Amino acid sequence: MKSCVLVVSLFLATLWTGCYAQHGIHSDDGGVADASADHLVDPACPWLGPYRPCGGGCAHDPLGIVCSLVGEVCDYEFNLCFPVLQFDPRGSDGCAVGHPDPHPDVDFPPVSCWNGKLCLTQDPSAGGFCVDDSTCRLAPDYREGMHCVYSDGTLFENGPPYPDACPSPADARTPFCGGPCGECPVFDYGGSSLPETAYPNAQSGCIGLSETRGLGVCTFFQANGCARGDPNPQNVFREFDWNGLGVPACLVLLDPSKPDGFADIGTPTMAASCRAYLARFPDAPYACLDQDWHRIP
Repeated sequence: MKSCVLVVSLFLATLWTGCYAQHGIHSDDGGVADASADHLVDPACPWLGPYRPCGGGCAHDPLGIVCSLVGEVCDYEFNLCFPVLQFDPRGSDGCAVGHPDPHPDVDFPPVSCWNGKLCLTQDPSAGGFCVDDSTCRLAPDYREGMHCVYSDGTLFENGPPYPDACPSPADARTPFCGGPCGECPVFDYGGSSLPETAYPNAQSGCIGLSETRGLGVCTFFQANGCARGDPNPQNVFREFDWNGLGVPACLVLLDPSKPDGFADIGTPTMAASCRAYLARFPDAPYACLDQDWHRIP
C-alpha cells in the first residue's frame, strides 16, 4: 500500500512541478524551490529535524506537492518529506520493525538499516525510514507514538554508546557497522551470480546496535533470511558451500518462548563476524547458529 501511495504522490508531484516550471520556478533554481515549498506549508506544521512536513497535516499541501519541489516524496503515514528511495545493492533507506507474514509458520525478522542508522516508525506493521540519532531524539516529542527502534526490537532512548574507533573486522565482507564503523559495504560474492539467481532481493543490514551496544555487525540476504529447518535447496548454507564463499552463520534473536531459546528465523552473516560480534558483546540477545539450528563452535 505504501508503494502505491508513493507512486501516486510522485505522479501528482510531477504535474504540479511542471506547472511551476511554466511559471519560471524550477526544482534546481537554488533556493527558489525551497521558498515555494515553504509557502505551501502551514507555518504551524513543525519540521522533524531535517524532514519537512507535508500532506494531510498541513492545510496548504494536502497532496504532498511540497516534497516534489525539493526532490523528495511525501510519506502519508508520517506526513513528512523523505528522500526518494534510490536503488542500492545493499537496500534502500526503508526499514521494517516486522513484515506482514505471508507464511503463517514463520516470523520474518525486522529489516534493518544497512547504513548504521536507526528505524523511525510509528506503526510497527507499516515499517519506516532510516534516520540518524539526532532525528530519533526528536521523534517522541514530535508526535505521539513516533519513535526509533533497534534491530532487536528495543526502543531508542539516548542512543548507542559508540566507541572511539572501529575494530578490525573478522571478515571484511561483514564487518562491524554503526558509529565509527559507518555503513555496511556491498557484499563481495567473488564473481558468483548468486545474488542475481538464488537471492535477487539480497540486502544488507546493520544488526545489533542498542542502548548498551555501540556497534552492530553487517549481514546480507536480509530480505530472504535463514530459517529453522529450511528445506529450500537454495538456502544460504548450501549456496555458500556450493559456490565456495566460506562459512556463513545465522544471527538469530534469543526467544525464551521457544524450547531451545532461539527464534525461528534470522539474518545471515559470515560465521567469523558473528563470533566476533558476540565475543565483543557476550550479553547481546543473539545467537550464531548453523543450518541445523545449533550454536556454531
